[in-house]
Amino acid sequence: MAKAILFIYLIISFSIISAQITFDSSSFYKCFSQLELNDNSIIMMGEHHGDINFMNTELLVIKQLASKGFNTIYVEGGNSEAEIFNNYFKTNNIKLLKYSRARGTKFLQYLNDIKQINPNISFKGYDFERPQTIAAILSLWFENKNIEDVDIHKLIHKLSKIKSRSIKNVKKNKPKTDKILAKLRASLRNKELEYQKILGNHFEAFKKILTNSIEPDFATRDQAFAKLILENEKEEGLEKSIFIMGRDHMTEEESFVPLLLEKLPKKYNISCIVLITNNNFDEFREVYYDSNETRKIGLFKIPEQKVIPTEYDKLKVIIGIFYNHYKGISISN
Repeated sequence: MAKAILFIYLIISFSIISAQITFDSSSFYKCFSQLELNDNSIIMMGEHHGDINFMNTELLVIKQLASKGFNTIYVEGGNSEAEIFNNYFKTNNIKLLKYSRARGTKFLQYLNDIKQINPNISFKGYDFERPQTIAAILSLWFENKNIEDVDIHKLIHKLSKIKSRSIKNVKKNKPKTDKILAKLRASLRNKELEYQKILGNHFEAFKKILTNSIEPDFATRDQAFAKLILENEKEEGLEKSIFIMGRDHMTEEESFVPLLLEKLPKKYNISCIVLITNNNFDEFREVYYDSNETRKIGLFKIPEQKVIPTEYDKLKVIIGIFYNHYKGISISN
């Protein structure tokens, strides 16, 4: 089991007034400074996807961590999406971003802010692949190139036509996607040296995209996340890594983080930053919402066993609670 420390509770208060965000930075940094960061540290941040307040807080964390040598960010997306982000950091090619979550202006700004913090940060994926995202990165890698035994551009074109914006579409169209990827895997087995020559440094990423076994299924994803990351740890280690995920992959008893901790080597120490909300505004979806966890377990009180099972009682966790102003009326306590 990974090394663990103590629980820390941190309340971060936010208010939105004329789009300006006020942040209790002194409390945050005091708490954040207690994290025992070293080469074997892993930081995990649990968010509500698309919340601009969470993204701003993540940027503060990433900035602090980057200054300490944390250069790898694991995103809750496929390897193909991570490679699109990596390509953007290296080339400023914005064209492929429309096939990723950065098609929205808010996430694109978030990505640009990370790039400004450290342009050498690299991204890795640990979720299912989306066919249109695969097609986008492969179209770049195989531009003006051909493979002898397969019409790779025809296969890429077919992938690009498979609807994949929603998890429902990805799941519905998975048989079509699997059939195409199976042809690419067969070609790779027959012409591996040819692929290596064409892809160069992208060869290993290409293989990971083709062999990604994570299904677009809520019932199995967390177990698959843990399995994949444990495999990555054996191959290349997880030292000084940052993970960004939906909060549910951290707070449920059989979710990704608890499952990972059961088998992660003892040398690692894990710090989780759990971000929850009260009547927050989701600028992507243009709705107000509360964290589901607050409805389940009581107003802004998360017992340790709900965040991480009690056997990990020494794990270090920061809980950030966000408060908004709603129609000019403060709802902060």
